[in-house]
Amino acid sequence: MKYELQTTEWGRLYVVENTRAKRIVVRSCAEGLKVTVPCGIQQKELLQTLQKMEAQLTKLRDRSPILHIDLSYQIQAPFFQLTVKEGVGSSFFLQQDGAKHLLVCPAQVDFSAATVQERLKRAVVEAMRVQAKLVLPTRLYQLAEKNGFTYQAVSINSSRGRWGSCTAAKKINLSLSLLLLPTHLIDYVLLHELVHLKEMNHGTRFWALLDQLTDGQSHRLRTELKQYHPL
Repeated sequence: MKYELQTTEWGRLYVVENTRAKRIVVRSCAEGLKVTVPCGIQQKELLQTLQKMEAQLTKLRDRSPILHIDLSYQIQAPFFQLTVKEGVGSSFFLQQDGAKHLLVCPAQVDFSAATVQERLKRAVVEAMRVQAKLVLPTRLYQLAEKNGFTYQAVSINSSRGRWGSCTAAKKINLSLSLLLLPTHLIDYVLLHELVHLKEMNHGTRFWALLDQLTDGQSHRLRTELKQYHPL
């Protein structure tokens, strides 16, 4: 179950019940703060626990990037560009020309409305998903061919928790948010997951191989990547 909880201290909280959750976990997201809770927890108990986590919540709130889309919103990345324009009709729609995307909104649309923001965010994510499916698998294949890796499948998801992952079955999962990174960091993440095909942990041999593939830059690139966060 999902619901919203408005608080004076931390603004709007997005509460999600998870059957696997054993405790309350709070993370920042584009809309504010997301709270994952065990199933069946009462709102009174939740608020009491959050009060005890006041310092953590305040810190997360202060650094949470609140995403608001209006006519000034744009994305400028190597493989994905998006701008917003007011149209003359009453419909929302996307226009695409290669990596360039134009999100057209109805005339005099109310950008402050929550329903409008949700619709725009879904449109941006969907545009990114389509572009990611065109760009990321192709680049992954090129890097795998060049460095002698073989994987079974690749999929694109909208994960906010990680840039990518690799399973024991040699399936690689990539976040569409990779499109927002500089080209050299996209390659770093893809190489990171390819190395997991041979080393499933982050041990000495993993970093040695990744270092070899990045001209000794793996730790520097890892540090640089921490400046970015999945959408």
